[in-house]
Amino acid sequence: YLPVRLLPIRSPADLDPDLARVSASGSPVILTRPQDVNTITGYTLVRDINDQPILLLQVDSPRHVYQQAMATLIFLLTAFLVIGVIYVVATELLLRRYIISPLMNLDASMKEIGQRRDLSERLPSNGDDEIASLRGSLNEMLQELQDKETELAKRGELLAEANRKANLYLDIYMDVLTYEI
Repeated sequence: YLPVRLLPIRSPADLDPDLARVSASGSPVILTRPQDVNTITGYTLVRDINDQPILLLQVDSPRHVYQQAMATLIFLLTAFLVIGVIYVVATELLLRRYIISPLMNLDASMKEIGQRRDLSERLPSNGDDEIASLRGSLNEMLQELQDKETELAKRGELLAEANRKANLYLDIYMDVLTYEI
């Protein structure tokens, strides 16, 4: 059931400016415009035998397609928003689990080794990702530092022994010089 109304026209000047366009020659036969979100109204002129407008036919029709389109748009926007939030949360959790936490643990372990000055300590190197590779590289660096420290300690001992011998020879030389004088 569609509500239909026939409105008499006394003169085209009585018409709304939009509806006056329907009465002009070469204009569209039917003019439609939305009344509200639920209704759309269509207008056309009924002409007499002399091609003069005498009645304005108005038909009100429900806007089911518009309402369905708006419901679909709201659903899609909500779905995109929910998917976006899920994506951001999942990305944050994955980044925290696989990148941020391992790097923070690596940083804390390296700071702890640095504070203790124990170069014999090693980082656990499990997995086959880039962070495990970084741990392996840091362990190699710690091993090289430990080797260099050991070598430096040996050289320090050799230097101390050479210094002791030099002082001994110096003492002997001084004793000989003092005796000769």
